[in-house]
Amino acid sequence: MKVNHPLHYGGYYFYQHSYDAQDGQYSVLMVVSDSGLAFVYAGYAALCVGVVWNFWLRDIFRKAKDVPDGD
Repeated sequence: MKVNHPLHYGGYYFYQHSYDAQDGQYSVLMVVSDSGLAFVYAGYAALCVGVVWNFWLRDIFRKAKDVPDGD
């Protein structure tokens, strides 16, 4: 194990959250699971699509709809 590289076991990451600085008797661990990470990425992608739609594509489609055909 290297310094600043958490232990990864069974889909969980174990981080040292704090420790007893005075006596050195204990260390507090934080356990994190990244099982919902795909939902976070999907939400970020949806947010990016919404921003692009609001700032650029909506006006382009609106202008294209308002242009007469020339018939």
